Amino acid sequence: MSNNLVKIQECITADALVKDDKYLVEPANKTKQNRTNIKLSTNSQYLLYSFEQIKKPLFPFFNNSNNPPTGLNAIADYVVFTDKHVFVIELKGNKNPESQLWATKQLVKYLINSINRVSKINYEPEIRGLSNSTHPKFRPSTNVGKNPYDSHENAKINQEELILDYYMQ
Repeated sequence: MSNNLVKIQECITADALVKDDKYLVEPANKTKQNRTNIKLSTNSQYLLYSFEQIKKPLFPFFNNSNNPPTGLNAIADYVVFTDKHVFVIELKGNKNPESQLWATKQLVKYLINSINRVSKINYEPEIRGLSNSTHPKFRPSTNVGKNPYDSHENAKINQEELILDYYMQ
């Protein structure tokens, strides 16, 4: 494992590390019927995290009452760290994923800055958002061979297998 990935693993709680990192499963959909299940593949080393699986509040300094401000604790389903990229992944169905992708990108920037500060490294990956959403307002390009990202660095995935190497362009 690369030095960057080792430092990331040292700094982020193991409670969020996904043990079975070969498939992305929509965490919010508890029933197996119609649940999104995407195979993850890449030639690169990576760490897969799901902050939703942490049992305690992810942001203990935020209002965690029954009525916090809308979106305060928003988080995408998965974050994949590679040596040169971080992919924020929201498996959303027909809802617009943009607010969760944006919120999680902000968290990732904070995590990267903290990791760089305490580990004394200069990890500067490209941070990109991916979603399978069919919401009409989420319309990044998906043309093969062209840049699949919109102006917010988000791209649409709609296949049963997510080949990360394609999105590392």
